Amino acid sequence: MNAKQARTLTELHRKGKAVDNLIPLIMAKVEKAARAGLSEVVDPFYNLIDPASLERYRVSPEQEDTLRKILSRQGYTIRDNPNPDPGHPCSHAYASLEW
Repeated sequence: MNAKQARTLTELHRKGKAVDNLIPLIMAKVEKAARAGLSEVVDPFYNLIDPASLERYRVSPEQEDTLRKILSRQGYTIRDNPNPDPGHPCSHAYASLEW
C-alpha cells in the first residue's frame, strides 16, 4: 500500500463509508440472537469482534450513521433507548436493533 492508498483508506473511515467489514459482524450478532429466540440486539455497534482475526472494531459516529441507514433499508428498526439509570456510573443510553 502506498501513501496515497493509505490516505484514501483513512478518509473512507473518517467519512464513515468503510463499513463493508462491519456488516457481517453485526449480522453474526443478529443470527446469534435470532437462534436464541430473541427479536433484538442491544448495542449492535458496540464490541464488534472479527472471529477470524480477533480484531476488535470501534465504530465511529460517521460509520454508525452509515450502518443505521443500511440496516434500516434492510428492514431493521433501530431504537435509541434513554439511560435506564442516570445515577449509576455504568449506565448509559443505548441503541437496539430490532426485527
